[in-house]
Amino acid sequence: MSFSPAAGQDLVTNTEIKFFVEIPYVSPSEVEIQIPDYSENVTFSSSRRIQSDLSNEGTVVELWFSFAKKGTYQLPSLLLKIQGFTRQIPFKPVNIKFNPKEQAPVIIVKFDNGVVLSSDAESYSEFKTKVEDFSITAGKKLGFTVFLQFGVQLVSFNWDIPRDSIFTQTKTYAILESQYSSSGTNGTDDLIPVCDFEWMPLVAGKMKFPLIKMSVTAFNGFRSEVYLPDFTVNILENSDEVIATDDGFFQDAFTEVKKVVPPVEITPITKEICQQIAELRIKERHSVFGKTRAQRVKLEQTYDLPSTKDEFKFFYVYVALFFVIVSVILFILFLKKKKVFLNIITSTLLILALSDFIGTIMNVNREHAVSMGCTLYSIPEINAESKSELLPGSYVQIKEKNGDWLYVNLGETGGWCKKDNFIIIK
Repeated sequence: MSFSPAAGQDLVTNTEIKFFVEIPYVSPSEVEIQIPDYSENVTFSSSRRIQSDLSNEGTVVELWFSFAKKGTYQLPSLLLKIQGFTRQIPFKPVNIKFNPKEQAPVIIVKFDNGVVLSSDAESYSEFKTKVEDFSITAGKKLGFTVFLQFGVQLVSFNWDIPRDSIFTQTKTYAILESQYSSSGTNGTDDLIPVCDFEWMPLVAGKMKFPLIKMSVTAFNGFRSEVYLPDFTVNILENSDEVIATDDGFFQDAFTEVKKVVPPVEITPITKEICQQIAELRIKERHSVFGKTRAQRVKLEQTYDLPSTKDEFKFFYVYVALFFVIVSVILFILFLKKKKVFLNIITSTLLILALSDFIGTIMNVNREHAVSMGCTLYSIPEINAESKSELLPGSYVQIKEKNGDWLYVNLGETGGWCKKDNFIIIK
């Protein structure tokens, strides 16, 4: 017989947690509770004795405690006087987690080389990382994943595109929204993956890590802006060299030959290359088979550009229109013949075909473009504060037009740029 935490409650800090024990064949009037003193992190709230629901006419003793810090607690045994006799009733160990309601959202960045950054590293020692010696080599890719912690809903996600480097978004994770409820925390301290990136600096020296920002709804219902603090990375020269020797053939037979790895050369993406990519995307949009897509993907991969976004083909418009026409003909035919059951089926098919046709038209009408390289601005003015640099060859979606300006989206970020800097996909 021991006190156990009741099921169905959140075992988190600064929340009243109920423990109970059932004593058989004893009425509530025959039980007395003696509450001991507890440590500074444990607070006793209240207690009660109630009749058990079981047929043995026993007593259920309920106690409420709150815990100030997370951790595993082993409460001292409680003294109960049962029918005049004193008994020590032990407690089962309980693992108390941090209350997500009390924590602001946090951004966590985990690099492939093991380095971990956090927007709240001072509060969470497990995410502290010594970054003074964090360095990477110019011309080599470094992958990392951005995580969200203590957030109930991701409202927006933005990042700055750094100069003198290639910064590629390789994967986006689906984040399920959850409704905040005042009756519980509905949250954990789990790390939720948001996005994968690859970063390749092109020049040696000190370089600031790109600023990453999120607008997040916390578990307490409030929205907050979260961002990584300033962080500088040491970019090393690419030191791969050819090892030469004049010792001749005989010496080479007893000398370990080191493998020569040539330095990575980054070919600049010219306007002509951007034009080729745009022309292939235009052909891909109007083609039926995937030959043009394969050529476009090969070209984009040659210049280390993401090639995950495919063009929506006009062919699907004709297919959707064909199903609409067939559905209309069948609907009219069965209507004239007064085939009620078949008419219900064809009317359902007609509705589905029309919905598919409308959705297809909407997809075709979404405008995209290939960037020739430009600066994104927060408003359509050349003197406005710039937001980020858009690399040549970037595939963007056009969201809005204002004279000679276009508002474009790249991933979750966007901005205004002159129309002359883009090749429109038609």
